[in-house]
Amino acid sequence: MINSTKNTGWLSKKPNTNHLGKATHSERDLVESTLSLPGRVHVVGDLVEHESGFSKRELVILTDDYRPSLIRFEFLNKAAASLDGLVEEEKVKVIFRIEGREWNDKVLNNLIGTQVDRISEQVIKTVQN
Repeated sequence: MINSTKNTGWLSKKPNTNHLGKATHSERDLVESTLSLPGRVHVVGDLVEHESGFSKRELVILTDDYRPSLIRFEFLNKAAASLDGLVEEEKVKVIFRIEGREWNDKVLNNLIGTQVDRISEQVIKTVQN
């Protein structure tokens, strides 16, 4: 499906400015590439630890949109600890980044959670009034 060895004529001739070069991100680039989504906690998954030292925990939230959706986030390694103490129906804002890869001629996207902020009910009422 996606083949980076073909059609490279559109790429910059400077490898550090295109996807074939070594990634060099400044702190500003990383901050601007994060997204956030508010919602209510639907499910907090159990911590899954692998022999390699890698650990993962999942969080599913229900958005408060006009058309509510269940959205799943993965929290990896140290970020998984940010899910401790969350309870169902609690209002939160999830800070995350999007990662994608190709697998079996399909593109898969993962939402990688980096932080969870609890949203106080008092703050919400103040904003609405």
